[in-house]
Amino acid sequence: MSVNGKFPESSLRLILTLLLLIAASPVIPLFGVPANIGLSQSAQVVDAYDFVEITLNITSSDAKNPFTDVTVKGQFGQVGDSKRLSVDGFCDSADGTVFRIRFMPSAPGDYAYSIAYRQGDFEKTYKGTFRASTATGEARYALTPSIPGISSGRVRRALFLQRHDGILAHGLAR
Repeated sequence: MSVNGKFPESSLRLILTLLLLIAASPVIPLFGVPANIGLSQSAQVVDAYDFVEITLNITSSDAKNPFTDVTVKGQFGQVGDSKRLSVDGFCDSADGTVFRIRFMPSAPGDYAYSIAYRQGDFEKTYKGTFRASTATGEARYALTPSIPGISSGRVRRALFLQRHDGILAHGLAR
C-alpha cells in the first residue's frame, strides 16, 4: 500500500529483487520443444532405385497440428559429390510422434544425408550414411493411378509410384 502516494522502501526492494531474478533466469520455452527425438534408418544398404526410410520418433509431441506445425526436410547426395537433393518428410501419426522421410538413390554408391526437424523456433539436425548397391531382380515399382483405400474423387490427376510390397514411394503430378 502506498503512504501519501509513495510505496514503502521494503516493497520497492521486493519488486526490484523479483525483477532481477526474472531477468537473470534462463529462458525455458513452455512449448515447441519435443522431449526427445529418436532416429532410425530402415537399412544400411539398399538397392539403387529402392528407398531408404529414416524414421523420427518424437517423445511427448506438443505440436497442435503436427501436419502443419512441424517440418522435416532432408538433403541427400553421394559422398564426395557437392550436388544434394532436397526431400520433404511427412508426419505419419495423428499425435505427431512419428515422422518419416524417404529417399531413392538412382545410382550405386555411398550416400550421406542430413535431416532437419523444425517445430517453431526449435530445430534439431541429424546426419547419417547408407550405401546403394547395384539393383538386383526384376522391376520393383509400378505406376498406379490411385491410392489403395482412398476414393479417386479425393485424389485427382496424379500417378503414384508403388513398391512391389504395396508401399507408395512417390506421387507424380499428371
